Amino acid sequence: MERRNDLQELIPFRATHPGAIIAEELEYLGIKCNEFAQLIGMLPTHLSSLLKGRRALSAEDALKVEQHTELKAEQLMALQSKYEVDCQRIKQRKMDETEANAKLVDISAVVNLPTFIQAKETLAESYARKLEQQFDELWENGPLDQARLDKLQGQHLRTPYNEAKK
Repeated sequence: MERRNDLQELIPFRATHPGAIIAEELEYLGIKCNEFAQLIGMLPTHLSSLLKGRRALSAEDALKVEQHTELKAEQLMALQSKYEVDCQRIKQRKMDETEANAKLVDISAVVNLPTFIQAKETLAESYARKLEQQFDELWENGPLDQARLDKLQGQHLRTPYNEAKK
């Protein structure tokens, strides 16, 4: 997995729906949801769902909002697009974290994690990368089942820390 260095690619903890921005604007203007829905010709339940982030903002709705607020339709649609992308990135991050946690649980059954951490901290990064490659090779064939764990229990992974102790 590639590391993201660009600040623009940071994944937020929670995505912001454009409905939240519209709700803040209505609060600022002192307009209630039902009044605004009637003003723009939208069902109150439709607007309420939009403001609560349960419904996607359409271009038609963005234009209606633009007519009666300072919010621009293009900006609202950009927020909708960003919201959808952020939701997918958050979903992918959670899947990546779940896979990494499963991998860590499997690896911890084979290798002493404090040893791994110490190797990463005290030895050259290249040694730690070699150890990570060994972990990846183990994981390549899928999660470690009990039979593979039993087979690996007696073996020691080649770690720079173990080699330095010799």
